[in-house]
Amino acid sequence: MDNEENKLPMLERHKIVVSLIELNSQQLRCDSAAAGLDIERLTAVRELERGDGETAEKRAAVAEIDRRMAEVDDKKRKLAQERDWLETSLRELDAALPGAGQPPKSRNDHN
Repeated sequence: MDNEENKLPMLERHKIVVSLIELNSQQLRCDSAAAGLDIERLTAVRELERGDGETAEKRAAVAEIDRRMAEVDDKKRKLAQERDWLETSLRELDAALPGAGQPPKSRNDHN
């Protein structure tokens, strides 16, 4: 295999790794959004339980937070599915690369 043929799988591997990094960033944003919504919901429920003021409006606020939480949960499920797919693709690509299963050579190896 010449250098050009070796480059293609490595470029594909690089793309998968970058996609995993981006996915991890999205996961962190979702986790942060979920934590913020948990706090919002606790506050909204506390306000609702106080009973002072417009109850229907407070119930609507809790329902809106619940809707947003469901969206974040759905996004997290999709990210988990995508992570599984990317990790499987990376394992398959690594297994197909020349030298798969062999320990990497160190820079000190001159053989």
